[in-house]
Amino acid sequence: MDKDIQLYKTTYNKQLLIALRYFKKDLIEQSLNDFDEYYAFNNSLNSLYSVKLEIQKELPDFKPLFDEFYHPKIPLRAEKFLNIIPRSLKPKYHEIRNPNTTFLDFIEKIATANAYNEVGRICHNNNAIYRKIYELNRFDLFNTDEYKPLLENSDLYKKLWDGTYKEKPLEECIKKSDLLQISEYILPFQKKTLTKNNSLEQEITASLNFKIKAKYKEKFKNHYPFFTEHFINKDVVSQEAFEKVFFEDTNSHSETIKFYCNTTDASYLLFKLNKSIFQNLSLTNIEKSKKFISCDDKYLKQSNLSHSKKNVTYNYELLINDFIEKIK
Repeated sequence: MDKDIQLYKTTYNKQLLIALRYFKKDLIEQSLNDFDEYYAFNNSLNSLYSVKLEIQKELPDFKPLFDEFYHPKIPLRAEKFLNIIPRSLKPKYHEIRNPNTTFLDFIEKIATANAYNEVGRICHNNNAIYRKIYELNRFDLFNTDEYKPLLENSDLYKKLWDGTYKEKPLEECIKKSDLLQISEYILPFQKKTLTKNNSLEQEITASLNFKIKAKYKEKFKNHYPFFTEHFINKDVVSQEAFEKVFFEDTNSHSETIKFYCNTTDASYLLFKLNKSIFQNLSLTNIEKSKKFISCDDKYLKQSNLSHSKKNVTYNYELLINDFIEKIK
C-alpha cells in the first residue's frame, strides 16, 4: 500500500508545479494578445478546472468512482487524506469489471486532477492580486502564497494598490522559462498525442488553423485588394496564397504572407483581425505557424508583435479600424 501513497504524493507534487507554471504561462500569453484582465483570469482558471473533465474522457467507466474521490474543495495533499488510497480506493477499483486502466494509472490521474484543482482554488482565492499583476504586467511578482485571514492585509496586496509596484513593459517582467513551449506541460491524459519526436508542440502546430468566423469569410476574401493596396504585394502573395494562409490548416500548404508595410502596422492589423474576425489568430499562433514574414524577411514573433502594435501610426489605425467595420 505504501507504494500507492508514494505514487500519489509524487505525482501530485509534480503536477502541482506544472499547473502553477501552466497558469502563469497562460496569463502571459493572453496579456501578449491584449485580453482584459477579467477575461484572461477566468479563461486561465477554467483551463485548470477542465483537467478533471479531460481525464474523465479517458476513463468513462470510472466516473462514479472518480466523483467519489475527487475533492473539489478539499485538496488531497495533507497526510490525513492519504489513507483513502489504500483503505477505500483500491477495493472499489477491484469492483469494476474489466477496468480499462491499471490501478497505478488511475492513482496518477486522480493525483493530477487534485493538483490542478488545488492550483485553481489558490488562484480563485487570490484573484484580486492576479488581476492586478496582470493589469500592471508585473508577472515578476507572481506567487502562489495563501494569504490568511484576509487577502487585503497582505503586503503584496497593499503594494500593488498603493502604487509601490508600478506598471512595467511586459518584456521586463517575464523570463524565458515563463514561455516554455507547450510540450513542457504534458499531462498524463495527453501522452497519447505525442508524435514520433516526442513533441506535443509539433502536433499542435501541424493542425493549426486560424479559424475565421464563418459569417465573415466571404467578405474577408473579397477584400484581398485592400490588403494588396496597403499591406502586401500581389506579385508576391497571390489571392490563392492569401486564402490558403488565412483559411486552411498550416500543414496543408507551403504558402506564406510577406508584408511590405512595417511591422508596427502589420502587427496592429493582425491584432484587430484576431479580436474581431478570427478565433485563433493569436500572436502565439502567428509565431508558431511561420506563415507571416516581415518586410525585412524575418518570421513575425509574438514578442515583437506585442510591442509593435502599440506604436501604430494614427492613419493606419483609422484605416484598419474602418476596414474591420466594413467586414462586420
